[in-house]
Amino acid sequence: MRGETGLSIVVNPNYEKGFGVVRIYQTDSTFDEVNAAIEREGAETIRTLPGMLRYTTVRFGDGRIATFNACETEQAARSMTDKARELRNRPGSQLNKVLARDPEVIMGEIALAVVGSPVPQAADG
Repeated sequence: MRGETGLSIVVNPNYEKGFGVVRIYQTDSTFDEVNAAIEREGAETIRTLPGMLRYTTVRFGDGRIATFNACETEQAARSMTDKARELRNRPGSQLNKVLARDPEVIMGEIALAVVGSPVPQAADG
């Protein structure tokens, strides 16, 4: 599936594993509208939420928009999910307009994999 990345907030780039959350939204809004609303109404929360490591938005080729979050712990990931719901449900929220439908949520442990990084080898070669 093709797509593009949008907003990227890196709070702590130095992690090897954590807990990930993907929220996939069906929306009629443009990717730019969604990114602008997140930046305006959610960026400060994302940057200051305890345990947040990384937050990225992605537009899939089929038009769905997803947010990918990496957190230090499952509790931090659940807190981010609760906070996202709270921000979307505020009266007059632009997030509620651009992401009006509840997302599909996927959570689980993650490991950092950096493309192009050398692969560690055992001492015997």
